[in-house]
Amino acid sequence: MGRTIYCDPLLEEKLIEICSKGPGTGLVVGSLVDDRYYGVFLAETPQDEEGESVEKTVTKTLDVGWMVEHAKQVIRLLPGGLTVLGFYIFDSEDIFEKQDGKIRKLISTVGNLDDEVPEEQIVIVNTKTAKVLDTKASAFKSIDMKMAGKPVEFVRVDTSVVLDIPIALASDEKDLSKDVAPGVEKFAEVLKQCIFVFDNQMLGDKHVIGKSVEADKKKGKGKNKSDAQDNSDLEDCSAQEVLNVEILFTDSPCPAEVVPQSSMVRLKFAGKLSSRSYLAPGATVQMAKKAVKSDLLRSLKTRLAMHCDTMQEAEEDEEVKVVHEPPRRVFVSVGDVMVQGIAVCDYLYPGECLEDCVNNMKEIFGWDVIEDSIEDDVEIVASPRETRPPASPSASEKEKQARRSRFPFAVVASCGMALVSAGIAYMSLSD
Repeated sequence: MGRTIYCDPLLEEKLIEICSKGPGTGLVVGSLVDDRYYGVFLAETPQDEEGESVEKTVTKTLDVGWMVEHAKQVIRLLPGGLTVLGFYIFDSEDIFEKQDGKIRKLISTVGNLDDEVPEEQIVIVNTKTAKVLDTKASAFKSIDMKMAGKPVEFVRVDTSVVLDIPIALASDEKDLSKDVAPGVEKFAEVLKQCIFVFDNQMLGDKHVIGKSVEADKKKGKGKNKSDAQDNSDLEDCSAQEVLNVEILFTDSPCPAEVVPQSSMVRLKFAGKLSSRSYLAPGATVQMAKKAVKSDLLRSLKTRLAMHCDTMQEAEEDEEVKVVHEPPRRVFVSVGDVMVQGIAVCDYLYPGECLEDCVNNMKEIFGWDVIEDSIEDDVEIVASPRETRPPASPSASEKEKQARRSRFPFAVVASCGMALVSAGIAYMSLSD
């Protein structure tokens, strides 16, 4: 079966626009089902830190390092089901002949950034020509490009998870990124054993929940042109199909032998993780499960990595008890939400507003988005009005003494932690 890339109208318009400007590079983002690549949108490579334009660098040599860094930032902000399918490289010369080694290095490096990135990535060189790196033959082969007349119909899958993962460490690494690593591993193990419920139904792994490509081809047969046109208009106006998924977690089995150990550090992952995934036509339940799991795990890793980077930059005094608040997740629509039906995400630190998200979208994707296209209520953070006002000094002192008597290990608690996006209670019990 020949491989094909289906180009969304938004991607087609962007290809024509960029190609008309001359040399340029960027990422092709979409979904892969079997041998079908569904291109959704393009992400132009931004100017490097020195301000050198992409048009000048393409004619000389591909800046692999800068394109990989851009791909890393884009992958962090993609929802489940979407990934980097490859690249577009527009140039006046034959890039496969002049820069074959650079392209292979770029494909190999980006493929190692995330498990969802396909091994056989595509390279678009103009509006009508694209090639894919065939791993068996180790050569670039042509791939069919089909321009879709209407947006590809994705099925949206929404879910959320409330974290409650306690971690005890025998030693203090003095590095938050190393301290949280066991918690991420534990969450990954829990995801492997979870149970998915799709709209109150248990579905088999081979059940197709994405739109069927073959069925769409047969809709127009045996009908006159007016009926076919009416049905097409109804499909375009219909709302996107959304599946709500509930994830059930099983208790991890206790080990056969328990060895008591003293702990120097205790952590607790607590809060809410919101997840959104998009399923291309022909996607099965098994693909949906993989997309949701990957999105949840990638979202948690991204928040922790961003938070740990800021902690390393800002050195604080050592404290016995610390409540960390990683960035919260927001979703940003791509194009017209009623037509396109696709959104990417962004992460906002405490104190950041929608204007920061608008700037991030412009810097990473090159989009001019408006605040109305940003969903910022999927992970609500407790506001000061939702917290209980402080009591009188005498009553407050009595309450502290009562808590100390009931909690000898000074367990951290916060009335707003249930709403905090992936909050971490971090306690150092070293003497």
